[in-house]
Amino acid sequence: MSLAPHPAHVRLSDLPPGARGTVIGLNPSGVPDPQLLRRLGELGFLPGEPVQLMRRGPGGREPLAGAGGG
Repeated sequence: MSLAPHPAHVRLSDLPPGARGTVIGLNPSGVPDPQLLRRLGELGFLPGEPVQLMRRGPGGREPLAGAGGG
């Protein structure tokens, strides 16, 4: 069996449903609303925290994820 190497950085929007990862950071240029960026941090999307893509939103577009943290 052979496994393909994983890229070092993957956007949450590129993960398949059910995939897990670790937040390495948020790209401020990808989140134009500073309040949304702050809210993501409040929800646990912080560097080093685990994250799992639960499913995609309507039309398969926006990723719906759960973040670790506590």
